[in-house]
Amino acid sequence: MRISLARILSAVCLTVSLPAQAPQRALVEKLCEAYAARGFEIDPAKLSIETADDERMTADLDAQQDFFFAPHHFEVTGLMYEAIGAVSDADAMREIAIDGSKATLHAYFHYPRNALVFLDNELSDFVGIEPIVAHELGHAWRHVARDMSKLAAKSDRTSDDAKTLQCLLEGEAELISMDLLFSRQGRALAEIQPYELDNALTGVAHPAVTLPYEVGRKFMHARFVDKGWDAVHRALEQRPTSSEQVLHPTKLGRDQPTALDLPAWTPLDAPLEPIATDVIGECAILTMLLVKKCRVLDAKLAASGWDGDRLVLYRWGDDEWLIGWRTLWDREADAAQFAAALHGIRGEVRTEGRTVDWAWASRDDFEEEFLQLLAGRATPAADEADAASTTAVEAAIERSARPATLEDGIFVHTGHGVRFSVPAGWTLQEVNGEQSVMAPPADGFRDNINTRRLPRRGLDIDGVLAENRTFFESSDRFELHSIEKVHRGEADAVHVEWGGKLNGRDLRFFVLILLTDDSQVIVTATTLEKHVEARREATEATLASARLIE
Repeated sequence: MRISLARILSAVCLTVSLPAQAPQRALVEKLCEAYAARGFEIDPAKLSIETADDERMTADLDAQQDFFFAPHHFEVTGLMYEAIGAVSDADAMREIAIDGSKATLHAYFHYPRNALVFLDNELSDFVGIEPIVAHELGHAWRHVARDMSKLAAKSDRTSDDAKTLQCLLEGEAELISMDLLFSRQGRALAEIQPYELDNALTGVAHPAVTLPYEVGRKFMHARFVDKGWDAVHRALEQRPTSSEQVLHPTKLGRDQPTALDLPAWTPLDAPLEPIATDVIGECAILTMLLVKKCRVLDAKLAASGWDGDRLVLYRWGDDEWLIGWRTLWDREADAAQFAAALHGIRGEVRTEGRTVDWAWASRDDFEEEFLQLLAGRATPAADEADAASTTAVEAAIERSARPATLEDGIFVHTGHGVRFSVPAGWTLQEVNGEQSVMAPPADGFRDNINTRRLPRRGLDIDGVLAENRTFFESSDRFELHSIEKVHRGEADAVHVEWGGKLNGRDLRFFVLILLTDDSQVIVTATTLEKHVEARREATEATLASARLIE
């Protein structure tokens, strides 16, 4: 279940298994032994360990889609993504989803064969694959202990239910693997701080792809802290009623979705039956807004306050079609936020009170006719408790957005607790949900400065220096140019300069690591190797100016 719209495979597979290489089998056996010691029994002798070439993987990923999704899913999603300009051919949506998975896939678990499948390429034994295999073995444990096919039988096959199940499955596997990987650092899972859960073990760039992992990880970790592993596993067997409750656990068991029915539409002489109906849900809405390239904060705020929706798809006659969607929101302000986020979508959008209606069709008059059918249609009374919970959720979203500012040449990141001066002409931009300082483009690259906040893990400044020195001196991929202790204000820090080839580019990294009571605050300036001498003075001035803030 590695980075896809659905990583579990269907019960039918027509491809032939290939034997795994010895290093892959050894890694699986080592991890299974470690899991057994932590109470997660997986017998490697009963686990088929395989490799797959591109053709085999494509067939597997094509087959897997039917575990989560109803037959109409990709047609509906394709039209919605075409409407926002994310794809040019809605009919190719299933193929696009498979290709997107293949781009980041290194290994996956296939439950019908009880198989862990590695890719038959150079990535199958790369240095970072152990966390990936640990995650996939979390799915293997789930199938052996609970039988994954039973989860699909409980699904109502809407997009919202599919996203809910996906978040929970990925969250459980993430938590099982995190328990093992953090234990190697001498850390208990219950002691992990919420901000640490933002640092995905999945290692994928785009928030729209990582969303089920990040949402599921946080939801399941909260269940674990509350009532242990039983609560984690029970969350899958007694699922929340909507993805909204997974995204916002304070709504769990309280803010129930409102079921919506749309009236019969009669573009012909008799009512026309839709070929598909669906409930999209908050998680899929958030994903769509991220794909639409809304800012992460704006997308989260626009998707929150969801109270229910219903989508219909009609096709008839000589290539006539219409997709219509009504969404209901907790407050009128939530409806207005969502309508604003849809700006630029093809078709027509209408807002009335707490509802937002959208229609896109083969002819403009069909859109108008359908929206008129919905206009003035009664909606349930607003629930004051739901509205209050959404107010609290949005306040928490804004607090956790980790706002960063760049004013008068000074960058301040209140979430990471650091400030520093910035070279003239550099600008603040959001990159994958985080604020980074970017240089003007040069040679097809933008030199940049970013910040991170990671656990201190009990290290003092000498321990940080020794750990980094050991890592770089033992690496055959990266070159350590310098490492030393420095002072920044009243704080000791470690300054590191190193270089290497990443993503096909020769890069140089200037790093400053500052310690707080519980964290390492890391400032990293990245530049092309050919820019180093021109950038060095300004870069060193930036790192010299860095200070911790409350």
